[in-house]
Amino acid sequence: MQGYGERQGVWIGLFIGVIALGLLFALLVTAVDIANCDQRYGAIERWNADPGPRYQDVFPEEFAAWVRECRD
Repeated sequence: MQGYGERQGVWIGLFIGVIALGLLFALLVTAVDIANCDQRYGAIERWNADPGPRYQDVFPEEFAAWVRECRD
């Protein structure tokens, strides 16, 4: 452990860097998930804008999964 105090700043910097990278990765995963939900919402909106049966009536399982994943 001799010399630990001399490199203490390096260890603190590495720790802060790893925490920052973890937070950036979590932000990336969240952004991708939100983008996926928005894309699916756009498809549902376009489907429901056309005349005919509504999306939730034709694909009830997929609509329920979207509600569970994106709206709750």
